[in-house]
Parts: sequence; structure tokens; C-alpha cells
Amino acid sequence: MSAEPMFSPSGERETKKERSLHTVAFLASIVLTILAFGAVVYAIEGGASAGFVVAFLVGLAVVQAAFQAYIWMHLKDEGHAVPQLFFYVGVYVTVVIVIGILLMSWWTVA
Repeated sequence: MSAEPMFSPSGERETKKERSLHTVAFLASIVLTILAFGAVVYAIEGGASAGFVVAFLVGLAVVQAAFQAYIWMHLKDEGHAVPQLFFYVGVYVTVVIVIGILLMSWWTVA
């Protein structure tokens, strides 16, 4: 067996870059989760309306889902065109369904 390193120098730099990116994404996910808990506690204490808190939580969820998709699921990497396509089609279909449900619920109320 040889004592050659498993990674080339350029590969090692890439590994350190990936580690730091994962660390930042992990810390950002923790901060977003703390913000979500804080918003719910603030709403329970009567500091904000339920509509605002729900919109805020949905916004935080979208940001956290983007972090997880691009960082943890490696959608940012090259050579992942098919998973990216499926992801974007899924997001598009979800948005269309949510808008459709909202429109149907508003028309039945009015």
C-alpha cells in the first residue's frame, strides 16, 4: 500500500470549502428554527396577530427548505441537472396547487 494522500491539493481545498458551507448552513438552520419558536411564543403572549405569524413561519420554512435543498441535497453542484429539474417542477406544481386551493377557498366564501 502506498502512503499517497486520498485527495489532491485542489480537492482538499474544495473539501474545506464544503465543510465551511455546511457549517454556515447548519448554523443558519438553527437560527431560523430559533426565530420560528420565538415568533410562536411572541404570538402566544399576544404580541402579534396569527396571520402575521403564519406568514412569517411560512417564509422561514421556505428559506430553510432552500438551504436544505441546495446545501444538504447538493443541488448546487454540477452534474445534478435531473434532480434540479425534478425539484423545480415539484416547486412549480406545489405553488400552482396552493394558489388553486386559495382561489377556490376565496371564491366559495365570497
